[in-house]
Amino acid sequence: VLKAIRKDILKGCKIMFSRVHPTRCPADTQPLWKMAENLGAACSTEIDSSITHVVTVDLGTEKSRWAVQQKKFVVSPGWLEAANYLWQRQPEERFPVTSKNSKGKGEASSNNLPTADQLG
Repeated sequence: VLKAIRKDILKGCKIMFSRVHPTRCPADTQPLWKMAENLGAACSTEIDSSITHVVTVDLGTEKSRWAVQQKKFVVSPGWLEAANYLWQRQPEERFPVTSKNSKGKGEASSNNLPTADQLG
């Protein structure tokens, strides 16, 4: 029963990741990818019009720039982490990506998690 409830949290979301896990490892084995799927999202490594969210720490990547141009959600990894922890989809605007690090040294962190006051 709990698995079924969790699968509804991000149902309808199609997520692509950029600079949040090592490129030398298969994407579908990474913790954030698995977390997204456990929450009901579909994940992809390829840019296509069905993508709804790009999870990243760097606005300077090709995928991030594409998402901004296409008016898709660009969120920090904290968005997924908060949805997982709180068992409900969180407002994307609370998890902005603010850095533009085109040298590729961005690191995934939970620094963008909202405070208890922001969560209401």
